[in-house]
Amino acid sequence: MKPLHSTILASFGGVLAALGMASAAFASLKPLGGLLFFAGTAVLVGRMAFPEERRPIRWTFGLLGASALTAVFGTVVYYAYKLDTMGLSWLLISMPWVVFAFTPLAKDKRERAAEAEIKVEKTAPEDSLSAVLLALTVLSDAAALRWLAGARTDEAIRTPWEAVPPIFFLWIGIATVCLAALAYRKRYPHLALGAASLHLFTLLAPAALVYAVGYGFDPFVHQAAERLVSAVGEITPKTPYYVGQYALVTVIAKLFRIGAESVDRYLLPVMTAVFLPAAAAWLLRRGFGVARGLALVGAMGVFLLPLGSFVSTTPQGVSNLFFLLTVIVGAAWLHAHRPPLGFVLALAAASAAAHPLAGIPALFAAALLMTVKLRHDGLALPRISKAIVFGILLGAAALAVPFAFSLREGTGSLPIEAAFKKPIATLVENVPFEGPGLETRYRPLLDFAEFIDRNYDLLWLIMAGAGAWLLGRQKPFRRSALALGGLSLALLAGSSVLRTGFTFEDVIGYEQGNYAARLYEAGLLAASPLVLAAFAWWWRALTKTDAAVRFLMALVFAAAVAALAYGAFPRLDDYRWSRGYSTSAHDVEAVRWIDTHAIGPYVVLANQSVSAAALREYGFRTYYGDQFYYSIPTGAPLYQKYLEMVYDAPSRATMDAAMRDIGVRQAYFVINDYWTDAGRIIDAAKKTADDWQEVGDGKVFIFRYTLR
Repeated sequence: MKPLHSTILASFGGVLAALGMASAAFASLKPLGGLLFFAGTAVLVGRMAFPEERRPIRWTFGLLGASALTAVFGTVVYYAYKLDTMGLSWLLISMPWVVFAFTPLAKDKRERAAEAEIKVEKTAPEDSLSAVLLALTVLSDAAALRWLAGARTDEAIRTPWEAVPPIFFLWIGIATVCLAALAYRKRYPHLALGAASLHLFTLLAPAALVYAVGYGFDPFVHQAAERLVSAVGEITPKTPYYVGQYALVTVIAKLFRIGAESVDRYLLPVMTAVFLPAAAAWLLRRGFGVARGLALVGAMGVFLLPLGSFVSTTPQGVSNLFFLLTVIVGAAWLHAHRPPLGFVLALAAASAAAHPLAGIPALFAAALLMTVKLRHDGLALPRISKAIVFGILLGAAALAVPFAFSLREGTGSLPIEAAFKKPIATLVENVPFEGPGLETRYRPLLDFAEFIDRNYDLLWLIMAGAGAWLLGRQKPFRRSALALGGLSLALLAGSSVLRTGFTFEDVIGYEQGNYAARLYEAGLLAASPLVLAAFAWWWRALTKTDAAVRFLMALVFAAAVAALAYGAFPRLDDYRWSRGYSTSAHDVEAVRWIDTHAIGPYVVLANQSVSAAALREYGFRTYYGDQFYYSIPTGAPLYQKYLEMVYDAPSRATMDAAMRDIGVRQAYFVINDYWTDAGRIIDAAKKTADDWQEVGDGKVFIFRYTLR
């Protein structure tokens, strides 16, 4: 399909969707319009950016580009107007034409590569063993997903592994071994990539499938925001972050008539599973010139990535994904000169639209890759100028996020200056690097999982260093090692500055290091192309060994993947003891009971899980000034009152003080049965409260106080 035709198709889909949103009589047109919009835009972007690739790869990257552009254009429309029916109509109808306007800038490489370079995939199995391996991979992942779905629970749990049986990891191991063998046999690359996507989704799926009410805390906040944006088009006052995710969720929910919460639950795991394996394989094949079969095996290295930020949809996770894709696709662009630079910049812009903590590094990644690609033709002055610009960008990349926090906190450069006054040894120690170690509890499988989890950072940096060394040995690829290795080190340095010099007043003490840890994770992600290169070269070395050695290494790889899947979620074992409970159906019942029986304005002192249930049920319905009517965020004064109730004594004086501070005459104190010393707290609260209510057969207790 020619670019003009796909543009017309996408824009026509936008017209149909606009009609469906404008009038209930045409509401049935919205799914069709949405399908045409995304299909047409994906074909258009894929044709522009990857004209020489086969359709499956071209459509995959086209859909990636369409998703990134939707996030970027949605952000622009949101700030210029809002994402109501009119704003979404503008976006859906005009975006394809804006993209089409850039077609003259995209190089038209329609000629196919030589048949020896790009082999045609057979329509029938070339050998029965490859077909069996493919079937075993898919069936094993299907069995693992079945166990996850069967473990679905609405109880308060600390880890999904309380509900998921251990056989899940056996199926993960079988699927990993079969997938590695299938990729190694170089058969059916597109089907193998599809199986890799299914496998990656299976690794990420526990959060979506096991937690019936929801996983974590942040997703509840953002789902409430997305429902509000979907209903009225905006949240006031408008904030300079998160909108990229909100726009993407809102567009999909509106077009396909799916609840924003359902879209949010699956968006990031699905996007990660669909795009990462294809991007990794394309980087190794086109960017680093790895042989086709080896590139496919090397793409399995995506299972070794830090999976924790991709298990549930949050702006930070969405931004991390687009940042990761920026460095992967950007590294390929650096050497293969494709896709067009605009595609890489769109990914970086999408990352910035979702969250600045990964978006700012994404923009610097694009800038560094552009810088190292500049030609100097061996002349001294251009070479020196290029080196100076590169050094300035690295320094700016290290300090950009800390500087952004300085602006937000209104502290100027004081925290950064305070960090630099510390000894170098202190700065190095404050990089959020988990120190390696080796312990045993005489449980081999758990010991191995703990070894991988505890030593992950060290193993990752070793692989990144090996990848940089391997690429640096070949002159054409030194630029990748320089740009990505330099960016990774700069972000690690920035995380140390955040941890050393900053104290965030609105963040509780035990969460002070969260921002530094996120920037540290971005530093690890920046080195992902280097790790993928090392992984591919490792497999190339294995091709020269006996089959028994390759099989043993495949088993080790499968065990490592299973261990990383285990460590991607909170743990409750002999090594680690998670204290955070998920939001349960009993929390939801308690929130509903309070809302039904409350008379007039009120506040609730409760833990984060109960507050998350309130967000799920009623969104941002009630605020008293800047304070939400439940005791969140954890840095707020109302949460400190809650801590006094549970750690000191559940006294009426504390509740009266909370009511006077907020200006209400009614308050509720909620305690879950899993809280430390819950029995003592409940007995004491019964003596001070006006009355109380038990929910869920003693799972949750509600105490009502009226100001006297």
